[in-house]
Amino acid sequence: MFVLLHQGGWDEFLYFSVPVVLGFFGLRYAEKQAKAKAEAQAAEAAGEAGETPLPTGEDA
Repeated sequence: MFVLLHQGGWDEFLYFSVPVVLGFFGLRYAEKQAKAKAEAQAAEAAGEAGETPLPTGEDA
């Protein structure tokens, strides 16, 4: 089995970049989920208040 540590610096680059990239995509996913949840709650609140939501291109 070969050693992957200290092979010219590329492994240290991966140790830094992989968590940064995973964090970036994790935050994007969480933001997307939060936005969808907020839109669903707003639509539900509009329906309970007797207001009709504005039609979108899909509804028209």
